[in-house]
Amino acid sequence: MTHGFIRDNRRQPDMQAGVGDTGTPRDGAAGIAPDGGISHIDIANALAYHYDCVYYIDLDNDHYVEYTSSAEYQALGIEVAGDDFFADSARTIRRIVHRDDQAFALMIHQKAYLLGELDRHGLVSVTYRIMFDGIPRYYNGRFTRSGHDGDSRLIVGWANVDSEVRRERDFEAAQSEHRLLRDVNKALTSDYVKVYYVDLSDDSYRELTPDPKTGDLVVTMGGRDFFEDAKDMARLGIYHADMARFVGALHREHVLELMEDAPFILTYRALQNGRPVWHTLKALYSDRRTHMLVAVRDIDIQKRRETDYEHKIYSMSQLINRDIMTGVKNKNAFLQEESKWNQQISDAGGMTSFAVAVCDINDLKLINDTQGHAAGDQAIIDAARIISDIFKHSPVFRIGGDEFAVVLSGRDYSRRSALMGQLEDRMRENAELEQVILASGISAYDPVTDDEFADVFRRADTRMYEKKRQMKGSFR
Repeated sequence: MTHGFIRDNRRQPDMQAGVGDTGTPRDGAAGIAPDGGISHIDIANALAYHYDCVYYIDLDNDHYVEYTSSAEYQALGIEVAGDDFFADSARTIRRIVHRDDQAFALMIHQKAYLLGELDRHGLVSVTYRIMFDGIPRYYNGRFTRSGHDGDSRLIVGWANVDSEVRRERDFEAAQSEHRLLRDVNKALTSDYVKVYYVDLSDDSYRELTPDPKTGDLVVTMGGRDFFEDAKDMARLGIYHADMARFVGALHREHVLELMEDAPFILTYRALQNGRPVWHTLKALYSDRRTHMLVAVRDIDIQKRRETDYEHKIYSMSQLINRDIMTGVKNKNAFLQEESKWNQQISDAGGMTSFAVAVCDINDLKLINDTQGHAAGDQAIIDAARIISDIFKHSPVFRIGGDEFAVVLSGRDYSRRSALMGQLEDRMRENAELEQVILASGISAYDPVTDDEFADVFRRADTRMYEKKRQMKGSFR
């Protein structure tokens, strides 16, 4: 903590006690007490040998005298005596104290504040910076009462502590940097399983393992041929499904070739307590390519978190694209499907095959009006189940209240006529059983007439409405 300083007085007032240029009391100053003992001034002179300067202040009238033994300090042009220590100190603070320390220095040199601190603590010690030809130096000041005459005297000693403060700060900075490097090293090595330092002149190596207490890497073993030993270690510690890939990838020429452009990285599963655990191996050149550094990290938690995150993202996307009532895909998913096929049409230059079937429930409004909305909802659910059962290999979408769409490709596209026939047969059965009835229409993509997915959908939708009109006479 840094603080403020003394006073500036442009005159030499007459005082009963003063000092000359030698740092000793001027003529008339009391050097010996009336009883023959040592006076306060003698004490101040003695203390001055340990300080750059000492002030002796009469707190009854704020008169002061400076006792100094430092020529450098005298060169600051600070008066040696004055009528008001605290007022002169404030002026001097503004002239010679580092600007960042002035506010606190001024507070310290307020008489009421300083005496209050002395009453509480008996001693006030402050450190701050004084400017010498533009260069800041740390000074320490100690304020204490004399202990005589009702504590009406104040002694202030100032000492140059610049070298001590800077050494202490350099030490603290070094300690802080050491702690930082230690913490960084511990953080970087916390998930390392092994580190290998390989001499590429003969492939000999040293194995290093993080100390569980400090996190520092310590040498635990060594070997003559890293690449050969890695194969032997793999047979004992690599998960069987990753064994061949690991051994094949960790071939000397292969690793060195890949390290030319970037670090070589291999992700695999190692056996730990009989359980597969995800690891990653990273190899890179060091020491002007005379050596190779190989770091093995445990990434099992990270890998599992990534897998869980992917599952959550998939689940969320499924939820967003799923119709809650029926469980089939919704209108949002249908728009994505449409975009996908438009892109495929563009990329393939029209050389693609798919069909769109559109289904609509007959007389849903009548069911709602006569049987209630619960019956209407059940009709929608039944319709979705029927469509999904028939078009088992195609995505089914609920694109409106009672309207569904199916996009057929692959196997279902090849069997589209037979599947539509199955749907027709099922509707005849439902009519006899007085169950839900669907009108349907289908259209296949024609690269000659269709520019986009919507052309196919519109044609299927038109055929569905034609079918709905035909069913009026024979279906409920």
